[in-house]
Amino acid sequence: MLQLASWLFLIPVIAVALLVAKLIRSWSDLPDRVAVHFGINGEPNGYASKSAFAVIIVAITVGLTASALTLVLLTQAPPIAYMAIVLAAITAATAFWQAINYNITGQPLRIGVILIPEIILIAIFFFFFLSHQPLKH
Repeated sequence: MLQLASWLFLIPVIAVALLVAKLIRSWSDLPDRVAVHFGINGEPNGYASKSAFAVIIVAITVGLTASALTLVLLTQAPPIAYMAIVLAAITAATAFWQAINYNITGQPLRIGVILIPEIILIAIFFFFFLSHQPLKH
């Protein structure tokens, strides 16, 4: 597990760092009341203060990333458990990135953009996992 995680754990850490940097850089451009929840059509259906939005972003993304790192460093969890948390962290980071964009530019959320990183990570995981498993007859 540590071999797999030794490079994969960087993915959510980098994603969260970039997201927090974007939030800081965009802070003055965000309105006082921001859209924080969106429907499947990409339109907002929940609002909060921008301070609450920042707390939500940091709590969820840092929490998921810390959970992934905890699985790697302190447990013997199977790789699939780790990947599930990594996928959740990446999904949250891409969704929050788009939410920031929406609140600044009005550009609607695109579900496809949120799913692209997950598809890539799943492909990487299965390639790594399947290529390192002995064939059973």
